[in-house]
Amino acid sequence: KLRGVTCVAVRLFLKPDVITSGLSGGQYDSTQLPRKVAEAMKDSPVLVCGAEIGAIPELKEAGFCIYDLQRLHDEFKVGAQD
Repeated sequence: KLRGVTCVAVRLFLKPDVITSGLSGGQYDSTQLPRKVAEAMKDSPVLVCGAEIGAIPELKEAGFCIYDLQRLHDEFKVGAQD
């Protein structure tokens, strides 16, 4: 039985929040992600979300990654390292 796979990449720009610094795992240690998101991602600028997120049947097999580009790429860096 064959299964189809679709891969989609979306870049979302969120409204900047206060700068959170001292984060681990990236090229840079600061971000303007919302504070709760920054704290959830404090150990890595990459967050992997597995299948069965929430209670939406259509997303039963969906997984995705969140990348904090401000901690990964020169053009998006923020904070004292500027």
